[in-house]
Amino acid sequence: MNKLRVLFLSSVLALGLSLPCFADQVQGFIESIDSSNNSVLIKDPLSGAGKTVHVHPKVISEVKKGSVVKATLKSGSDHADTFEVLVTRKK
Repeated sequence: MNKLRVLFLSSVLALGLSLPCFADQVQGFIESIDSSNNSVLIKDPLSGAGKTVHVHPKVISEVKKGSVVKATLKSGSDHADTFEVLVTRKK
């Protein structure tokens, strides 16, 4: 019985540690910024596909159109869990 319990707990721990790698990531350049909805349109330069990502209001004031960014989305949503500016566009 103890072996079964240890096996179960180790399986749960392994699954819990692997869940962050299933997070949806979006990387590309900012095509447009919508400050009224706190969202940015991130366009993948290779595929041309765009994804609207909702971000924290502070992010909206700090990003510029054309900047290269990477966002990790909350599971099952289009809201950014993390948002990173990789290259800032200079005006």
